[in-house]
Amino acid sequence: FEKAAAAGSVAAMFNLGTNFLQQSNVGTAKEWFAKAAAAGERMAYRSLAWIAAVEGNLEDAEQHYSRALELGLEDVREARD
Repeated sequence: FEKAAAAGSVAAMFNLGTNFLQQSNVGTAKEWFAKAAAAGERMAYRSLAWIAAVEGNLEDAEQHYSRALELGLEDVREARD
């Protein structure tokens, strides 16, 4: 995934974030999710929101959930309520 992410693949960036999160490397996961989100990956915003909520940063979580909704990811509606 790293080679593809370096070449600009948004899906690879998201997948790297997911892989690092599964390995409990939250800091690196957030970096990759942030890159994917900046490139327009709405699911990355959901992942960033979930991490922020778990970390107790509800303001950031709300911002990320809102952005995911703006990009059309309707399933985050339940997560924010």
